[in-house]
Amino acid sequence: MGDRLGDNERAVQAYKEVLTVDPQNLPALKALEQLYEKAGRMDAYLEVLEHQLEVTAPDADGCIS
Repeated sequence: MGDRLGDNERAVQAYKEVLTVDPQNLPALKALEQLYEKAGRMDAYLEVLEHQLEVTAPDADGCIS
């Protein structure tokens, strides 16, 4: 199980690196969401969900009032 935990941590780091280059990379955000949920890291999980909302929210200019 320790190896799997290490693999999860390496995966988290890899996806974070992707996000430093492309902060709006939705596949990386979705992958982090799954990894954090599986690991029970709820604070990080919620942060990723909020980031996804920011990325996918329509622009204010495109909203119909």
